[in-house]
Amino acid sequence: MILAGGFGAHSQEGPIRPPPVDRPVQPSPDLGEVAETWIENTRPDSSGNIRIAALDSRNRRIELAASELSANGGAIVTGERLFDKTRELLQNNLTLLGIYIDIFDSSTSQAITNRQALWDSTNEALQENIFGRSNVLGANYPSGSSLRDRDEDAIEILQDAYDALGGALSFRDAVEDGGVFYRGLSQSSIDDGDYDFSEISEALEYEVEVEYDNTDYGRFGVWSKRVRANALSPVTAAIRPERGDAFAYSQIGQTQYSSGDPNFPRGFTSSYVGRTVAVDAGSDGPTFYHGDISLAVGWNRNSPVGSTVTTVIENLARSDTGQPLLHNGYEVKDLIFRNASVRLDSLNQIEFEGQSSVRVRYFDLSRSERIYGSGRSTGKFVGYHPSGPLGVIGTWELGADFQGSIRRGSGPVTLALHPRCGPIRSSIVWTGWTKAKDTARPLRRRLPRQLPCLDQRPVFAGHCHEGDVDRLGQTIRRNAGWCLPDH
Repeated sequence: MILAGGFGAHSQEGPIRPPPVDRPVQPSPDLGEVAETWIENTRPDSSGNIRIAALDSRNRRIELAASELSANGGAIVTGERLFDKTRELLQNNLTLLGIYIDIFDSSTSQAITNRQALWDSTNEALQENIFGRSNVLGANYPSGSSLRDRDEDAIEILQDAYDALGGALSFRDAVEDGGVFYRGLSQSSIDDGDYDFSEISEALEYEVEVEYDNTDYGRFGVWSKRVRANALSPVTAAIRPERGDAFAYSQIGQTQYSSGDPNFPRGFTSSYVGRTVAVDAGSDGPTFYHGDISLAVGWNRNSPVGSTVTTVIENLARSDTGQPLLHNGYEVKDLIFRNASVRLDSLNQIEFEGQSSVRVRYFDLSRSERIYGSGRSTGKFVGYHPSGPLGVIGTWELGADFQGSIRRGSGPVTLALHPRCGPIRSSIVWTGWTKAKDTARPLRRRLPRQLPCLDQRPVFAGHCHEGDVDRLGQTIRRNAGWCLPDH
């Protein structure tokens, strides 16, 4: 089992269980044409289409419409119905056979050669799309005393095959003794009721399912592809790299570091929080999850290079049932990725990547944290803020030695740092887009009574009072149990 995902966020909240149904920020619908930062090669094109690694029947990368994902929170993209695909070829071959009959009579050396090639292609299509076995119509072009008789028999067989693929009942009749496909299935299995002919007749070449979420600064999702070897085969996960993956992009540009920027965080921690989606694209079928994510970035004093990023995936729960992610039968609260390192690309843009052991924390507090295999997290910082990058987009993955129920995930995160405070060792955050209530209760965290800020005015720890919290922290500033009054 492999866990992997992408992530994104913008305001800090404590982990809750079960995860909230509503997104922490109301989605910002868009058509996807604007994408200034992206992970790997999933940037929407000028039409707002995201091309993923999964291929269609013509070996072209499948496109996902960003506008549809934004409007519906996901999408399902399907291939052709296998019966329809085969009927199209049968119809084309019937037309082509009519041309051969008009052009290549018995006196022509290519008469039989061309007819046999057409017959072979028909058998191959029936093998590949429907039965999984060769020569369902017989290996050779029909025999007869004359070419005209042979042609008449061939036309009748091809027409019967075309009609047989028109639906479940006609297909069942065709596989019985005396039917055009009598070689295709075991008669004893038909008698025993081993075949679901309705399901067989509706079989699709492939199906790609997508789950999507977004925040103000990021769009992200995961997808899984399922395929059939033929209409009689079970649905299975596609082989890599088409089995499943994550994507994430942002409509704002990647953060670029400047050594002369006095506002860039140096020597303290920034907190980012948000949402994530993930998928287990295993052989039993795709299982999608939604959850929360938090990142802590410990910035170096001199430059971003080598700064550390800790990523915590929180409260993953199945999208369909709300059941938390399970590990060895126990509900998982957190997946903790450590030791990712910040770096600069060739344009001095800030990103991070890291691989390390992943700690698993359970809702059952009697169970201690454990380490299960290695995981990878990667991301890019986006936007600008007086206290550093405004947000993060990225992906995460947990290796196959995790005996859980997931595979890949994605999402964006947004800065949750107090916008006016300078180099403070602890993480000081603000929450936005919410209502703050309370509060005459004592502070739950030990805080310095006075915190240095850029404008040198004192800020005193105190209690919250009811009021709106806007994104600039102008009314109340709160950090998971303590609040700061206005400057």
